[in-house]
Amino acid sequence: MMEYSYNLLGEIFNLIKLGQKTIELRILKEKSKNIKAGDYINFNNLDTNEKVKVRVVKSTIYDNIDYLLANNDIEKILPGKSIQDIKDFLGDIYGKNIINSKIVAIEFILIN
Repeated sequence: MMEYSYNLLGEIFNLIKLGQKTIELRILKEKSKNIKAGDYINFNNLDTNEKVKVRVVKSTIYDNIDYLLANNDIEKILPGKSIQDIKDFLGDIYGKNIINSKIVAIEFILIN
């Protein structure tokens, strides 16, 4: 069992804290590639430095963002947003690299 930390924008952090967002997306990198069920993630609010801890229940690597979004409940990724909204949001964060990148969908439960 491993423990990881990720920084989040305040609006995304709050969705996790409220239990509305239960899937976090990350571009496949060394850190995200190693996350597996049973691991813990500490999410840090970049605006307030508040923290919440979650336990990973599933981590799945997808070849691209379109396949990931077609095969997951987008309400768990960004509640109230469309597939295009999510793609635009990720594009703002990761740039055009998001289109051709492998993506990790990390499903979790809030533990505190």
